[in-house]
Amino acid sequence: MSRYKVLWISLLAVAVLAACQAAPSAAPTSTPVATATTSVAPPGNGSGPLPQTREEVPRIARDELRGLLASPRKIVLIDTRSRAEYEAGHIPGSISMPYAEVDARYRELPRSTQIVTYCA
Repeated sequence: MSRYKVLWISLLAVAVLAACQAAPSAAPTSTPVATATTSVAPPGNGSGPLPQTREEVPRIARDELRGLLASPRKIVLIDTRSRAEYEAGHIPGSISMPYAEVDARYRELPRSTQIVTYCA
């Protein structure tokens, strides 16, 4: 397995696991509900090291995500729930990538765009 594939899978796994520490659905809007990865390119591009643990992955609140979605800045929003849950309802513009498929599909993601994952 290539070094970059391991880095990508590790980064996405950390981000998804951090996002899946689900907050109750009736939580206040300041409760973190998604994880944001601001740099997914391999180290050495000047953007700093990739997160290595769940605690190192930044979390954002609902209002911050709404602001990102409303801004002209491009982000990639990934719904890591099952396909059935995604079909039942999802954030418009999000990509369905169930957690079990991340290993096979990580190459679909851009390397220099902010990626936000959510699962609840």
